[in-house]
Amino acid sequence: MEITTEVEDTKAIITIEGKVTVQTAAQIKAAITTLPEEVKDIDVDVAKVTYLSSAGLRTLVLAAKLSKRRHGVMRMLDPSEDIINVLTMTGLKPLLMPED
Repeated sequence: MEITTEVEDTKAIITIEGKVTVQTAAQIKAAITTLPEEVKDIDVDVAKVTYLSSAGLRTLVLAAKLSKRRHGVMRMLDPSEDIINVLTMTGLKPLLMPED
């Protein structure tokens, strides 16, 4: 799995590529928890994620909660149909893919 983080003003874009497993979710958590305090909005680009475990879902919920606590919003960008189906089944779609 590869992860990159870009920060501009009050927005961060975290791009994830590959499989998000219980082992690799810790890398995403580290990227989220080390964002500067001024970051309110977090976009997580999952277009190239091939697998998303429950640990990965928990990490994305962490990002959403952090954004909300900072009066911002977290958005998941370009999820596959499989990821959208998992979000729908778990009830997490409204939290992780809020409507604009």
